[in-house]
Amino acid sequence: MGRADQRDVQRERGETAGSIQVPFVTNSQCQVTVPAVAIPSSAAGADFNATIKAIHDKGFHSVHRKYLVWLDVNVICGIGQLIPDTTPGASNQNNQTTANPFSVGMVARVDNGCWGLETTRGNPVEGHELTHTMGAVQSNAPHKTSNGHCTDEWDAMCYVDAGSTHLKFTCPSTHEALLDCGHDDYFHTAPPAGSYLKTHWNTANNDFLVRNLAPSNDRFAAAEVLDPGPGAYVGSTRLAGVETGEKATLGVRSHSIWYRVKVPTASTLTVDTQGTAFDTVLGVYTGQAVGSLTLKGANDDAKAGRTYSRVTIQTAANATYWIRVDGKGGKQGLVVLHTGFGGSSPVITSVSPLQGPPGTIITVKGTNLIVFSQSFTITIDGFFASITGSPTESQLKLKVPSSTIDPSTAQYTPGQSGPVEIDNGFGVGVSDQSFKFTQ
Repeated sequence: MGRADQRDVQRERGETAGSIQVPFVTNSQCQVTVPAVAIPSSAAGADFNATIKAIHDKGFHSVHRKYLVWLDVNVICGIGQLIPDTTPGASNQNNQTTANPFSVGMVARVDNGCWGLETTRGNPVEGHELTHTMGAVQSNAPHKTSNGHCTDEWDAMCYVDAGSTHLKFTCPSTHEALLDCGHDDYFHTAPPAGSYLKTHWNTANNDFLVRNLAPSNDRFAAAEVLDPGPGAYVGSTRLAGVETGEKATLGVRSHSIWYRVKVPTASTLTVDTQGTAFDTVLGVYTGQAVGSLTLKGANDDAKAGRTYSRVTIQTAANATYWIRVDGKGGKQGLVVLHTGFGGSSPVITSVSPLQGPPGTIITVKGTNLIVFSQSFTITIDGFFASITGSPTESQLKLKVPSSTIDPSTAQYTPGQSGPVEIDNGFGVGVSDQSFKFTQ
């Protein structure tokens, strides 16, 4: 039981230009400590209060800790303590570090069926439940639900938690990996005067968070580990720097972050930064130390008129590849990274028409658009779309969905827009053009 999954907070502060991370408890070798603890079977059921008591009875009740519990049962998905207190200052009970029967040793629980489970945009259940223990979402927040969540998607804390809950989709699907769509319900690193978060509890002010740190993957040795397959990851280069011996990529050496992936077989690796708001430069390397890396591929702009980068390389079996993302001209901010492995990632060149109501047929053109793969998915701003007609690798026809696939009560908002995304089992392709939902 540590104190955190820090990725949601780190990503979010990249969007609101702040600098906040969640620390882990570590040992003297800076390794995260996760002790194995046995609790009675009677405390491992659906009764969360029994779980909390059992954890506290085992000695995990420090006023200086919030506890993340991976429970080896499959009863629920996840749940986290949340104290109803909208007090804006340090005395908020979700922030207490003094003895209080409700806030001492607050607990977030994730059962084994949801360990490491991530939603469409890399938001782990652990991050969601820990954010509850930081005080989100209070019952008088502008877009609250009746059970401690929010209604304005896409958002790490929003979903249909009751039959009366109806969602509105005002943020792009890439925001699912972040906290607080609109930055007005529970998290903002610098809320404006007169706003709800300026006068009520703001989880960004929680004393269990650490401020003014570089990203966790700022250094080569701390590169974020990626899965050797198609995926989408969100990070931030705010407050990132360069380290001694670090080489420039295509002459750029300013605010870099690192990722690494070990590939199982000789094949193809494709990475890109499509969806990143600033001009990126991307490099893929092999080697063991930051000062002696070998560049395998690099790119500034994937195509004319665009500022995102794309690199495709041939890989060797059981080799580790290091991915460096930097900002051209010293730019920094939120990073979206797509990866693909084992085949040809899809590339979308056009979408037509660019707006329409439910049932509209969209023609998508490009390359490697479809393969026979169990993981094949297509979304429009995060909403699952279906293929109609006879698809080819260069052209697909899609039917605009009427709602999200889960839950069915969540309707998209007319006027919202977002890109078409295709995961063909080898990688993720994102359209430069957005489709606008209309009535």
